[in-house]
Amino acid sequence: MLSLRTVSCRPGLQTGSRGLRRSTGLLVAGLLAAGLAGAQEEIDSRSPRTIERLKLTCGSVISHRDVTLFANGTVRVRSGLGEDRRMWLHELREDELEAFVARLLEPTRNETEAEYDSVVGEWVDNCLLALDLPGQRPAEYSFGQFDSVSLDLQRVIRIAREIESLVDESVPASGEERLPMSYQPQIGDMLRRGDGSLFRVRSLSVDGLGVELEGVRLPITIYATLDDVRRKFVAVEGAG
Repeated sequence: MLSLRTVSCRPGLQTGSRGLRRSTGLLVAGLLAAGLAGAQEEIDSRSPRTIERLKLTCGSVISHRDVTLFANGTVRVRSGLGEDRRMWLHELREDELEAFVARLLEPTRNETEAEYDSVVGEWVDNCLLALDLPGQRPAEYSFGQFDSVSLDLQRVIRIAREIESLVDESVPASGEERLPMSYQPQIGDMLRRGDGSLFRVRSLSVDGLGVELEGVRLPITIYATLDDVRRKFVAVEGAG
């Protein structure tokens, strides 16, 4: 990364070759500073909706998954191949976004390699991590699922996974069907959740705002508000 050093000089006219070299150096430094400022201004002019502060993509011939943090605070998770690809979105608060960016900007030991020798295979995920952080040049790192990577890269990957975990994939993916807001559950209704799991309505609270559901194939019981049922379940597979 190019860095500029502030040069201080005493007032007065400089003469001779030494003074000329010093004046020329100051002029070059000023031009470089102006160039960097112009580049930064160009970067800042991009829409925050299009700037990908962090993007981690992992995939093979049988799977694909990526998580992206945009500069406006949108988190996008995409999973699947071809027509089976699904997408979820989550919006960070401004303070959450600033905290994640600050952690990504923490100093590193510059020991992270751009590429690693990876175990290869059709079913082995290969990953690409791309960073576009304020005040830094864009950077990319490629590595394999089973590679031993630097501590700095491990830290950034953990942050990416933390961001990914904020996305609720139990809700219907973007563009998928959802239960209508007018839906009123009845005991015995069998509902399909966004992840494909089936649940049967077992009981309702006295006020009608709480629902107890038991898994049809999964041995679990969950309790949800009526709003959660409408948000996380996509269809009624069988009426009670």
